[in-house]
Amino acid sequence: MDVLTTAAASFVSKGECADGNLRLALSGEIDMASNAALSTVLTATHEEAVRAKVGTVSVDLTALNFVNSSGLKHFVTWLRAVSELAPSAGYRITFICSRVAKWQQRSIEVLRCFAPDVVTVVMPEA
Repeated sequence: MDVLTTAAASFVSKGECADGNLRLALSGEIDMASNAALSTVLTATHEEAVRAKVGTVSVDLTALNFVNSSGLKHFVTWLRAVSELAPSAGYRITFICSRVAKWQQRSIEVLRCFAPDVVTVVMPEA
């Protein structure tokens, strides 16, 4: 089931919910022109994850070329919202990062510090 699809400037997101998991793929660039779209996508993802009682939200960043600091702040806000859920309503977030985009490894790994019990970071083999 397609749950979230958006395009703004050079940013595209696509979300699907299946088998008790939600998968969100982000591509392009998250900059000043697309920050509002990212905020909308992450809010909708959170609402859908809670509504559908998913166990995991997988966020595929492998096609994401850039995220500015405001975009990272939207991720932190999302992580805080997940951390504040009751354990019975919570879910985990797995960020799938590119091994080629070194900024992803550094920036997304820092996100784990904001919600260590919620966030997992994986980097598939190239």
